[in-house]
Order: sequence, then C-alpha cells, then structure tokens
Amino acid sequence: MGTKNRIFGHMPDGTAVEEIALSGGGLSCGVITYGGALRTLTVPDRAGRPVDVVLGLDTLEDYRTQDKFLGALVGRYANRIGGKTYDYMPPLIGIACIYLFFVVILTWLQGKLERRLGQSDRR
Repeated sequence: MGTKNRIFGHMPDGTAVEEIALSGGGLSCGVITYGGALRTLTVPDRAGRPVDVVLGLDTLEDYRTQDKFLGALVGRYANRIGGKTYDYMPPLIGIACIYLFFVVILTWLQGKLERRLGQSDRR
C-alpha cells in the first residue's frame, strides 16, 4: 500500500490543507485534511479500468464555498464538545446497583430451587 501527500490548497489564514493519497490492490483514494473529506475513490469497473466513484471537488475553495460537506467525516460542528468533561460515576453506580439486585435475586432463586429439588429427592 502506498501513500503520497501533497498540498491541496491554503486556508485564508495560510494554513496548508493536504491531500493524502492511499493506493493498493487496484484501489486508491484521496482524503483532504479539510474536514477529513474523501475527495476521490478509484475502483476498477467491470472491464478492469479505474473509475472515480466519489463526487469530489477540484479545489479547496470549492470545498469552502459549498454547504453540503461533500465526503466530509466532520462538519461545521466538529469539536463543539472540546474541553468538556463527563462524570461517569453516577451511571456506573446505577449499573452496579442493578447488577447487585440481579445477583441477589438470582442467588435467592437458586437457593429456593436447590431446596425444592432437595425436597423432591427425599420423597
């Protein structure tokens, strides 16, 4: 599998946007670092000729001006929860309580079943 990087364009602040091309086994794809957009995906057709099957745009400016986020893995709300935290203890405590409840119930049922089976063996 081969990889190639190239500069696809520059953002207004001068940040470079790259296109990473991956290829191998008759397949290839191009992904740009602007939204992780899949720009090209080339696969063999029925006759074995390579054909691009993705609706990708030609320039970075085209990606910046369109509003459909074509091929993008992340949209305009990416990182909106950046820097946030999640308190995972209350859900874990709830799960532990439910687990404990089921263990107690199953242990009680097991004892009851063993007693009933023990009584039937004595008869």
